[in-house]
Amino acid sequence: MIEDVGGDAIVLIGTKGGFFLICSDFEHEKRGNSIGNTNSTLHYNISFNDHTRTFLINGPLRNIEVKGNIIYNVVDENLVGVVDATPNAAVNKNVIFSQNRFYTKAPFKAYRGYWKANGCGTFAQKAPMNYKQIQFSNNQFSKVFRHKEPGMKMLKGEHTLFSLIDTFKEADPEVYRNYIKLMEFMKKSRHWERVKAGR
Repeated sequence: MIEDVGGDAIVLIGTKGGFFLICSDFEHEKRGNSIGNTNSTLHYNISFNDHTRTFLINGPLRNIEVKGNIIYNVVDENLVGVVDATPNAAVNKNVIFSQNRFYTKAPFKAYRGYWKANGCGTFAQKAPMNYKQIQFSNNQFSKVFRHKEPGMKMLKGEHTLFSLIDTFKEADPEVYRNYIKLMEFMKKSRHWERVKAGR
């Protein structure tokens, strides 16, 4: 389910196949039929109890910033943080995840994966994440699995979606104000009671 907010931000609630796909068609680009995915920004969105994974990458991608998003998931014990399914011949350049909040029941995992044709958007692990092509810095996590990055912080204690928004209050007041506006919009949504209850 998607709640759209004037083209500026989105809230995804309980989708089965994950939160966000960041992609470009390698074969189309190679044949000159696509300009590819360059200089894109994904910021200040909320994934609320979406399933399977949060971000799927399928490049080649260039100069991509994923910043200041909130991943809140207290329902999926097998949730995967980031899967890079880019073909071996393609190269991602300057793809950066920074200042995101991952509050998840499952430990955050990031890896290179391949399509597993036995379910809704399932990608099995084939190799560790290439941290030169996909960079992480200054993100905050409730749990991690074999993941380290510069400036990484752990979220302490229990959180709600609203307390995660509060973590931006001093760190980035403008982002905080925008999230407060987003919550005001969500109060008119048929999903508001669900969001408020955190389920």
